[in-house]
Amino acid sequence: MADELGHRRAQLLEGHGANVVGSTLEKAVVSAVYLSLNAKYQWQAELLGSPRFYTEDQEELQEMTDDIILAERTVNRMWEFLLERL
Repeated sequence: MADELGHRRAQLLEGHGANVVGSTLEKAVVSAVYLSLNAKYQWQAELLGSPRFYTEDQEELQEMTDDIILAERTVNRMWEFLLERL
């Protein structure tokens, strides 16, 4: 599984959920939360009809999302929010 995951943060396992990793516990949890939210949004968008995909370079897109989602401030705010909900 680790070989398949490679440098990515998550992998979907058919019928078994997902594996999510991060350089810290906080980053792994935040990535898992965003994966779940994005899956829900994707499903809802597909209910509206054929999706229109964003076609920019995948590496560039990955760097952009990593810079936003895994920014220390973003991770800390989401982590604190999740802790308050426990």
